[in-house]
This record gives sequence, structure tokens and C-alpha cells, in this order.
Amino acid sequence: MSRVRPMVSNPTCEYAIDPLGLITPHPRFAWQVAGSAQMAYRVLVATSPILLAGGHADAWDSGWVIDDHVAQIAYAGLPLASRDRRWWQVEVRDTAGQCGTTAPAVFEMGLLTPADWGSAEWIGAPGIAPGRACCFRAVLTAGGTVCRARLYAAGLGSYRLYLNGQAVSDRVLDPPPTAVEQRVPYTVHDVTALISAEDTVLAAVVGHGWYGRPIVKLRLEVQLIDGRELTLVSGPQHPFVTRPGGTLADGLFLGETYDARCEPTGWLLPDYRVHIHDLDRARRSGERHEQWTGAYRVSGPGGTLTSDLMEPIRVVEDVIPHLVTKMEKSTWVFDAGSNLAGWCRLRVRAAAGTRITMTYGETLCADGLVNQDNLYTARAADVYTCAGAGEESWEPRFTYHGFRYVQIDGLPGAPEVGTLVVRRVRNDLARRGRFACADELVQRIHTMIVRTEESNQHGVPTDCPQRAERQGWLNDQTARAEQLIHNFHAPSFISKWLADLGDAQDPVTGAIPDTVPWHFGHRQADPVCVCPIWYPWLLWRHHGDRQVLTNHWSMMTAWQRCVASTATAGLVDYSWWGDWCPPQAFAVESDPCRSRDTPSELVSNAHLVFMTRLLSRIAHVIGKIDDALRYTEEANVLVTAINRTWLEPHTASYGTNIQACNAMALWMDLVPETQRPAVFARLVEDVEQRGQLTTGNICTKYVLETLADGGRADLAWRLVTRRAYPSWGFMLDQGATTLWERWEKETGAGMNSHNHSMLGAVDAWLYTRLVGLRDDETAFPGDGFLLTPQVVPGLTHAEAELDTMRGRLALSWQRTDQGVIIAVEVPNGAHAAFTAPLGWVLEDGGDRLCLPAGCHDLRLMSALPASTCSAATSRRALECAL
Repeated sequence: MSRVRPMVSNPTCEYAIDPLGLITPHPRFAWQVAGSAQMAYRVLVATSPILLAGGHADAWDSGWVIDDHVAQIAYAGLPLASRDRRWWQVEVRDTAGQCGTTAPAVFEMGLLTPADWGSAEWIGAPGIAPGRACCFRAVLTAGGTVCRARLYAAGLGSYRLYLNGQAVSDRVLDPPPTAVEQRVPYTVHDVTALISAEDTVLAAVVGHGWYGRPIVKLRLEVQLIDGRELTLVSGPQHPFVTRPGGTLADGLFLGETYDARCEPTGWLLPDYRVHIHDLDRARRSGERHEQWTGAYRVSGPGGTLTSDLMEPIRVVEDVIPHLVTKMEKSTWVFDAGSNLAGWCRLRVRAAAGTRITMTYGETLCADGLVNQDNLYTARAADVYTCAGAGEESWEPRFTYHGFRYVQIDGLPGAPEVGTLVVRRVRNDLARRGRFACADELVQRIHTMIVRTEESNQHGVPTDCPQRAERQGWLNDQTARAEQLIHNFHAPSFISKWLADLGDAQDPVTGAIPDTVPWHFGHRQADPVCVCPIWYPWLLWRHHGDRQVLTNHWSMMTAWQRCVASTATAGLVDYSWWGDWCPPQAFAVESDPCRSRDTPSELVSNAHLVFMTRLLSRIAHVIGKIDDALRYTEEANVLVTAINRTWLEPHTASYGTNIQACNAMALWMDLVPETQRPAVFARLVEDVEQRGQLTTGNICTKYVLETLADGGRADLAWRLVTRRAYPSWGFMLDQGATTLWERWEKETGAGMNSHNHSMLGAVDAWLYTRLVGLRDDETAFPGDGFLLTPQVVPGLTHAEAELDTMRGRLALSWQRTDQGVIIAVEVPNGAHAAFTAPLGWVLEDGGDRLCLPAGCHDLRLMSALPASTCSAATSRRALECAL
């Protein structure tokens, strides 16, 4: 009987398929194997596809490596230079000597040094049309057939690029936010198919974005089949011209105002004739500068140009909204059906000068108009003035909005189908995880959280997409990180933000600000902000990325040292946020977002313990054994101080004996071994007596997960499925389609976002506790998993899957009259340890089982009444889970 050969697929380089613009000297390869298991691999890299096809790896041949790893295999061949293009593939071999091979793939290097930009300069139009977006234009005459062309582009603020009127790519809102005085992202485009053999117009339209300066730096390189090489760069050697375009004003919070009459007709095409205006003379005479002038060389932002390798922001979906109501005076209100981030495309026929305004908001006022009370200073409106040239179609280019409702004023006549199209816009991250269950409410909660996360992926993980904020808040990530990691394939997205964290860090104190890139908030973030250390750890465990640990070791240790250095008498004594936004009955009366009953200093010190222990584990991974021991000892000293201050041994409780205090202490492993069952009992008592959550954005996670790990998943399930305030069900029943910032439904001015991710930690609970897909940290990343499903009362079915480094990990459970049927899929090359939920055993009477790679069907039989949960059984389950 013949064996199944290894089947190798999904070759990626630096997490991407055929990436352009790499800047690492040692790109990392990954692939997946199905069929028989990999026993060895061989990576071949060549300087041409012909050489690779012939088996001649002139750049690198790894040789046969006896290893079953399938990710993070670093290139170790000939040195890579700017623009180098390499073709590669991988062969794998199983224990029987059978081989499989990937299809050929390719990667290309970016511009690795400032000198590679040649004479390209930053150009702008200082003094011309303040506040307006600028058009830039230049012509390249190829004079022959093109075989290769690359466009390298950087701009501040947002920019769009065109070649002979065609958009260079489908990217929008470039560049992503960074600290531009340190790092400026550039993009690389393969534009071979867009270069004409005759004249080609390179055009850029640049708005203001985060930075308020419409400037651009461009380098177009063209190779002809006859061997000639041509370049067109922004700078004094090439005749780039500029003028204001149709965008009269733009801003991320402002919106965009566009007058189609002001856009020069045909300027993107080669046959357009530019008439140069004397800018200096116009300045002296005070004339309006509406004509073409030579572009000026301007000073750049100061940061190092670095390739943007994150998944680009794109329009990912179009939605046809439905009409809500018609108001007086040509006012119409549309409903997109759910809260989202993006903008609208308008299609209209109207007389020249007709002004149409699209105003965006999350809710409606009592009179049916769009409510913008919660947007702070954001105007969130796009204005279009018609040219009167038949049917016109327009959408903004330099802004985005968070909204569900759109109010249109000035539309002539009744709208038709297609008059308005809602466009969802975000970083185009692939979905990594999927969850489903038989409970309709919980399924809607999951959809709501995923939709919220999608709305907050715009170059950084933002807090909200609608008001004048849209910041990468570190505080939110403590609750949000695992949800993001499970739902989306985000290593490039997170890695970019980790670089931002390093840029924002004070080089002396190690402080990292509340928001990154920093726009407002404290310059030294709250100790609850563990994401500078937790995200690298999660990337290591979920994606095998050891490089992120070594690259950010200094940043991580400096942040922990910064927080620890504020200690007085052994304990950190500052906290900006604590367990932020609990239900208002549990908040400070004068500050309804701050917890009244959860000591903020306890939250701060518990999270310092978490950071310190993570550093110890990371130090072990990267071989810093002395550091690992030191951080373990430091954490132990801090735990002793915490227990001396906040543990009440007579009542076996922490702080004020409220949910947050006891759950956090258990989750963080602060509790002495002999006290753990009693502290857990205090948590259970509190939840059972209140029947609701009393926690904010941070400790909600700890309550749900600690209950499940302690054998009371039924109690956690009761909280998850609650419909009365405060709960996720309450949000949905009140019309929410994305998560609220607070447990309360608030629509007025103030902190009342209706699209905020920070209360979404329950979604990670659905994956890791209800279905039970968990990482086995005793195994190498991607090699081992813990399967710990929870069969909760009232639920008949739940399932989830994750796309891991090795392939699909999945578990589903189905309750029947005879027991529980469980289907498991373990990816090729991995193994899993299955633990039966409390009250259930496997058919053979055991409660644990080791599962190799492949598909498995299991059956559970009832062992205990589902409602019983003594302290002993709770402790046993807690030990198994932790």
C-alpha cells in the first residue's frame, strides 16, 4: 500500500506572498505540509526562475536539514542588496524518503540605504493654496518596450498615485501613522504593466492626513528590453509641477471638501498640456495660485525611510445602505445596517455648483437626523460640489469615518439605487480564527466583536474610528490582544506597531506613552499597559517569531524597568486608568470611568508582576538565563509585597473582595497555594450573589477566564449570555452592532464611542475556554496544543478553528442524549492534549487523551451532575487548566 506523499503549499516570505520591498538581510520563509509528516526540508533560492527550475540555487541552498519546522526559516545565502529579486521554493521529505515541493515563489528587496533614493527629494508647494490638497505631475518618455518598472513612494500626509490615469494600486490612506521624525514608511509598486512605450504621466495627489503637510518623495525606475534604464525622481533634476486640486480641505477628523470644478480636466493623461505659472510673481501680486507651478524642494520630516510591509489599508467591502427617512429641504438619511469604518461613494447628476454634504454618525437624534454629539471636535462630513458634466461619481481620498448613518443634504431629487455606496475600509488582515455556536445571542456577540476589531485597524490598532481621537491606546490592548491574535492573521500589523512603540519610548527613562504614535495622553503609560511585552510573547507563541523577542528585548526591559522604578516601599504607587469603565454603579461618582472598588494600585502592581514574569519566560527563550532568574526573583518579591498589602487572610480575599480583585489575583497567580481554593470561592460567591459583572475593560477578562479555569464555566456562561444591563446582550438588545466603549448606552457629548474594542475580551474566552483551543507553552510554538472544551448548560453546540503555522486546528462539540460528541483536527506535525470538561469522561473512563496529528472523533459520557462543583473539584480543574 503506497503512502501519501507530503504535499507542500502556502509558501510565504516574511508573512507575505511574493513580497516587494523587504528590508531585512535574512528574510524568513514558511510553508505548510499536508499528507505525510515532514522529516526534513531543503530551501532553494536562485537569482532567476530559470535557474530555480533547473535546480540550480545560486543564491542559497540550505541543503537537507533534518528538522520538522515549517516557519521562521531564515535565509542564509549570498548577501542581499537593494532591489535584488530572488526566486525560491522548498522541498520536504518524510520518513519514507518521499518528497514534496512548493510552487516557486519570489521576494524582492526594497531600498536599503538613503543613497539608493539617488537624487530624489521631498517636494511640495509651500505657500500655495493653504489647506488644500496638492497635485504633482511629471512625464517619463520610455521610447521602448518596458521589461521591469518599480515605483518607490513616500508622502505626508495621505497620498494616491497614478500612472496615465490608472491608480497604481488599491491601497488607500497611505502612509500609516508613525512618528515621522524617526521613521517614514514608503511603498513599493510593481508598475511594469502601467508604463507606456511612449509618454507616461506619473501623478500624485497628496492631502494632509495625520501630518498636515502635503509633500511627497518619488522614485520611478524603468528597465527596457534593450538594456536601457530610466529614472524619474522628485527633485530639481526632473520637472515635477504642482497645483491645487479639487480637494479644498481635508483631514482625518474634518472630512473632505471637494469641488469638481477646480480639478483640471485630463491632467492625469499624457496629452494634457501644462502651462507653467510664475509663482514668485503671483506671490508678489497677491493672486490666487490656481495654475501649475514648478514643485519646490522642501525639507523632509526627518525620519528614516523604511518599507511599509504591513497589510495595506484597502476598501474591503461595499454595502448598499437603505433609506431611513426623507427630511425637509432635500435631506435624506441612510442606514448602512451596522456600525463600521470607511466612507461613502456618491453618484449624482446635478447642475454645476450643486453642493452635496454627507454627514456621518453612529446614532440618530430624536428628529431623525444624524447625531454627532459624541464626536468631540470631529466634523466628520464630506462635501462635494458638482461640475455639472453629466453623471459624476466621487468618494473621499484623505479621510475616513466611523459611522452607521449618513445624512445627505443638497441632493437634487430622490436618491436611486447606487446613489450612495458605503465602503468598508481597514487594513486588509486575513481572518485567522472562526467561531460558531448554537446560541444565537453569543453568535451575535462574536460578530459584534469581530466587526469592532475590523473597524479599528487603520495603520495602528485604534481605540475608535469615529471621534477626534482614533489612537493606538496601550491600555485597551491588555484586554484586546488575545482577541486580535485569535481572530486575525496580524503579525505584520502588530510588528509595525511594536516598532512604533520603540520609536515612542523615552531613551533615558524607558517610558512609553499612553498612545502610540503619541498624540495625547500621559508620556508614561499606566502600568496596566503590558502590550509592549505581551504582544512579542504572543507573536512568539502563535507564529514562532523569536526575532521579535530579540529585536524588542531592550524596549521591553526598559519599559518594565520604567514602571518598576516608580515603586515606593516595594510597590508601584501610580495608576492612570486601573480597571477602566466599570458599570457606573461601581465607578467613582466624580469620575464615572474610574473604578470605585478596585484599588488602582493593586491593578498596577499585578500587571507589573505579569510583565516581569513574561520577561523571565522571554529571557529563557532567547538564552538570557541570568536575566530569567533575576526577573523571577523580582516578581516573587513583588508578589510578597502585594500579598502583604492587599490579601486579607481571614476572609481569603484581595482588596475590597470584589470580582476584579479576586479574579485578577488568581489569574495573575498572586495567591498563595493554600489560599487559592478559598479566594476562588470568594469570586464565585460574588458572581452568584450579584448575577452580573462589576468589572471594567481589564478585569472582565480575568473574571470569565478564572471562572472557567476553576471549574465554573457554567457561571461564566451565565455572565456571557446575560441580557440585562450590564452585558453584551444588553448592548445588542439596545441596537448595538459594534461594541460600546462603556456598559451604558450613552449618546451625548463625552466618552461615548459606539465602536470600541476594549470590552471585547470575551471573544478570546469563546476560543480558549468555551471551545478550548489553547497553546501548550511546554511545546515549541505551533507543535503542541491543549484542548479543554467546556460543556456549559443550555448550549448544544460550539466550534472554533485557528489557522496555525502548521495548518488548521479545530474542535467542535455537540451535546446529544447519549453524551457529547467531539470532533478534533490537529494540524500535520503537531500534537494535542485533550482534557475532558468537569463532569464528563471519555468512553474508556479517563479524562485525558494525547492526540497526534489528524482528525479524531471522541465521545464523552456524563460523570458528575453538571451543577456540582466542590472546592476540591474546582481546584483540580484549575490545576489542569493552569
